[in-house]
Amino acid sequence: PRDEFFKPISWRVSTGLERQWVGDKDGLATQLNGGGGVSYLLPKGVTVYSLATLRIEHNTSLDKDIDVAPGVALGLLWGTGPYQGLVALDHYRFLDKVDRNSVSIGLNWSITADDAIRFIAKRQVNDSVGISDVSVAYRHYF
Repeated sequence: PRDEFFKPISWRVSTGLERQWVGDKDGLATQLNGGGGVSYLLPKGVTVYSLATLRIEHNTSLDKDIDVAPGVALGLLWGTGPYQGLVALDHYRFLDKVDRNSVSIGLNWSITADDAIRFIAKRQVNDSVGISDVSVAYRHYF
């Protein structure tokens, strides 16, 4: 987070395969996305962030097999000790006019320094199609 002395740029990068709905089609999309922006530490250990993002997606369900989507990401992070929480909002608008919005709520429980359990509930709306997803993951750090 930024403060009165340090002004770092916050960033994120991810890539992978994801299931995406476009119109009435469910397809497997290869994606690369990233962004940069700012984050600030608020009272009680809450961090708020805002990022300008860009997503490149290969998806045969889109009008173009490869499309680009500028976007924005907003979020809140909180927690110290073994529990951390996240509320995240993401918006992308593809060049072929497809809108994608999502809201996520997550909780990470660090069992040990190398092991954690993560719970995530997500609602994504692609144009007018809404998809809800709940996941539980075991994560091992090495």
